[in-house]
Amino acid sequence: MRIHQRLVLASQSPRRSELLKNAGFEITILPTQISEIPDEKLNLPEQICDLARQKADACVRSGKILKGHGYLVLAADTVVILDGQILGKPRDRKENEQYLRRLSGKTHSVITAICLYEFDSGRSALEHEISSITFKSLSDEDIATYVASEDGLDKAGGYGIQNVLAGTFVTHVEGSYENIVGLPISLLKQMLRENNWQPMSSGISIADNLTLVNEKIVKAAARAGRKVEDIRLIAVSKTKSVALIEAALAAGQLSFGENYLQEAAEKIMVLPMADWHFIGSLQSNKAKQVVGRFSLVHSVDRLKLAEELSRAATAAGIVQDVLLQIHVGDEQTKRGVTIDQAPALIETILGFRHLRLRGLMSLPPPTDEEKVARGYFAEIRRAFESWKGGLCREHGAFTELSLGTSSDYEWAILEGATMVRVGTAIFGERT
Repeated sequence: MRIHQRLVLASQSPRRSELLKNAGFEITILPTQISEIPDEKLNLPEQICDLARQKADACVRSGKILKGHGYLVLAADTVVILDGQILGKPRDRKENEQYLRRLSGKTHSVITAICLYEFDSGRSALEHEISSITFKSLSDEDIATYVASEDGLDKAGGYGIQNVLAGTFVTHVEGSYENIVGLPISLLKQMLRENNWQPMSSGISIADNLTLVNEKIVKAAARAGRKVEDIRLIAVSKTKSVALIEAALAAGQLSFGENYLQEAAEKIMVLPMADWHFIGSLQSNKAKQVVGRFSLVHSVDRLKLAEELSRAATAAGIVQDVLLQIHVGDEQTKRGVTIDQAPALIETILGFRHLRLRGLMSLPPPTDEEKVARGYFAEIRRAFESWKGGLCREHGAFTELSLGTSSDYEWAILEGATMVRVGTAIFGERT
């Protein structure tokens, strides 16, 4: 298999650059300029593919890359199609406003074409992907606020789905989110495989990270004599971009944990197919914003919060699954009820018809010593087993024990964790 030094990205798009880096590719950026006037004799997908090919050709003709170095040129073009017409980048705010009014309340398509050109051999590959996006009916205020930000001036169709406000315009997405941002990574990887091309990697990718984490989960489960199917990985995606989360989704990860409501709400709107868990501390007055959005709330730590969650779930006509957060150790900053305080709160929660107590969650003090960490986990497990066979005996849903983070999830599994919350080991350090 030929190993290329690095992909040459024939674009100055920060979005494409971010997507490639998040996918683990090492890239050289070499922007090119073409007229971007489509050949109307071709159908729409063919027009977009032709523009991507022209960008690759322009990069090759620039004279800035040399033969004999194994360069692989990557060029792409993304367009928005509404009612059979291409909506390019708006020329000014006025045209941006016109585009948004036309998109309001309608479904449109986004087409991205990718052209790969192996400089030494002259071999090339050309493919495209189509996604479908539906907008809600936009108010005058929605349009005016977004246009004033000028975020859409450098984007096809006059909007960027990754923008916080523009993301709220979208009610439904079919197809690849990365395609809408400007580069369908899954299609790119398929093209690389089919042509036996392997660009240099910038490091371990999210898919590789997930493989390593899951391998460790399998080994820990085997060491504990447990079935790996009984352990669920929650990828902690707080502060991480939608692009990173979609890369994890593409690698097979389904469940994600979020700590911050506003950030989480934006991600859920774009990626409703994921299984979302709320794992952060929660103010009682924000309970109604959590109910129904998250499959499981891990952090019920006081009576008032349980009451507000119950009230919100009742009003919504649903049953919200929750975990009781247990406090162990002497960290004053950590929340939760102590093991001694927990039985009274458990009894109260079990009486709420619209809350379903699924089990316990805890964040013991961090430590590098396995014996100490496992001591904390074992203390929580013993309480869990006692309540499961006693207070909660008639409530079959009391089955979950959410323990462990990137630094200690293997030890948590050895002590009975059914859910482990892993962020850094998958997505890298927090930003």
